[in-house]
Amino acid sequence: MPHAGYLSCLLLAVMGCGSTQTAPKHVSEDEPVSAKPTETAAAIPPPKHEAAPPDLGVAAAPIDVPKGLLYEGYVLGGLPSKAQIDEALAADIESALSLMARDEPGIAELARYATSKGFRYIRFTIAGPEDLSESMAWQFAATLPLLDKPGIVHSAEGQRVAAIFALKAFFVEERSAEEALAIGRALGMGEFEKHVRSLLNPGSR
Repeated sequence: MPHAGYLSCLLLAVMGCGSTQTAPKHVSEDEPVSAKPTETAAAIPPPKHEAAPPDLGVAAAPIDVPKGLLYEGYVLGGLPSKAQIDEALAADIESALSLMARDEPGIAELARYATSKGFRYIRFTIAGPEDLSESMAWQFAATLPLLDKPGIVHSAEGQRVAAIFALKAFFVEERSAEEALAIGRALGMGEFEKHVRSLLNPGSR
């Protein structure tokens, strides 16, 4: 009678369990086969997603004015030319709010030309950074509705316009200092930012 060990080896050989055993047909070569890991893989941190910038509602102006932008239904920018006043009238824009002092270059001549064409000019003088204040922001907010939409709000280069809208956002609309600054930057307040920043006192709200 064959030895039990011999029978065991013979049985294993018949069943194909030797070192040359092929994989079962239902397991494809491309199919991963689970195995006990020999080491722990390093954790991969999830990708960081940058916060999307807030939608400030700033768009391109519907007419050509210096540094023109559309914000809150108004065309903002620098001092328009006579040709741009004509373009505004053709687009049914018939009023403007000027932040320029009466003695600034170009404003007197343009205002005379515009009013002769039936254009309505409203003056709200902000001569420079020293005129910017919380009180001025409230006065500006009260004056702005006198202007028909879409009317033009302009200064010489548009920076004072951007600055006063930033202050209005902070003091009148009670937006955060960061958002008010973002509005001012988006509208192009340029060198007025330092003064606006000192008035907003970021972090106080």
